[in-house]
Amino acid sequence: MEILPTNPTLTPFLAQQVKRIRVARTVWKNSGISRVELASALGLDKTTISTIVGEFLELGILEERDMGQAGPTGGRRPVSLALSRSLGLVAGIEIQPDVARVVLVDLEGAELARHSAIRNRDMAGTIDEMVKVAQSLSAARGSRLLGLGFGFSGVVDSAEGTLVSSIPLGVDEPLAVVASVKERFGLQCTVENDARCCAWNVAAFGDERHAQDLVYALIERRDCAEDCPPVGLGFSFVLGGRILRGRSSSAGEFRSVLWNGGNASQFSIPDAELARLDSDASVKARLVDEIAIHIALFADSLDLSAVYLGGDSRLADGDLADAVRSAMRANRPYRRVEDVAVVLDGSDVAVARGAASAFLENLMGMPGSPDPGFDLLSVFPGD
Repeated sequence: MEILPTNPTLTPFLAQQVKRIRVARTVWKNSGISRVELASALGLDKTTISTIVGEFLELGILEERDMGQAGPTGGRRPVSLALSRSLGLVAGIEIQPDVARVVLVDLEGAELARHSAIRNRDMAGTIDEMVKVAQSLSAARGSRLLGLGFGFSGVVDSAEGTLVSSIPLGVDEPLAVVASVKERFGLQCTVENDARCCAWNVAAFGDERHAQDLVYALIERRDCAEDCPPVGLGFSFVLGGRILRGRSSSAGEFRSVLWNGGNASQFSIPDAELARLDSDASVKARLVDEIAIHIALFADSLDLSAVYLGGDSRLADGDLADAVRSAMRANRPYRRVEDVAVVLDGSDVAVARGAASAFLENLMGMPGSPDPGFDLLSVFPGD
């Protein structure tokens, strides 16, 4: 993912702030980097790097770790830099119609704790409950909770910090999640669509070969009310290293081109037949084929490098991966030099981890982050 660029038109103060954010982000993405490597990566002089690094060491943002190897002529061994382990932790929260999950991670994405609970049907109550769980999990480790990321099914306006609407969650009016959490708990947070959360996780901590251009298909099974379809499918697209949100923040919201009017689900399979998904293998086979042809259309038309399949492992499995590969070959008008990688995510907390990743990317100054009003320097502003 890209690093914040410099801008010669900025005031001296803002230019220095950009440099500071670039230093923090580069160290985050390259834990163990030396001062010399840092200066080279950012095109900054050693004096500027030394000043910023010294400030961050004093603030406790960075720490020095294992010494590197001395050069061939001897001399002082370089010191490697990393974000401080004591800086704090981040929580990712996923809220589904029937369940809510919390994952606690450190700044390098390592999972430290998780919690799940049957969902309180009141959305505001569920949000408050999960924030308190996150605070408790962080406090149990003696660490500061830097903030939270939320992942929701439906249309999410990340820049405004609102859950705009969600059919499966029963949300008809915009819900100001970020403002509410900040007012009630004094915590920064981000909100994101659940499928885009999963793409954020790949972008932050996934395979760098595929993090620039991919489609993530999130397939979910739901045990909820009769008016809630048993299967949900959402897409997220990463193009040129950027998460695609679309003009109305609804990029990736899906309905099959084969959909039949009157179906509660997103697919052409009648609701009564889709309800037999677990007991009728032919229903699953038809659903897999229908999902696969849409994924192939996106992957081939956009010339992507990878397809990620996540969510419920009963559907995001080897059968679907094989069907996607077959559909891409059949759909492709030209032979590709390299095949599209098809990756099974396999995590049952992919959305929650991705929500935490989205928060971390915002905290570390990702260009185009949903909320430019806060970053690492607003959490630790210094003098």
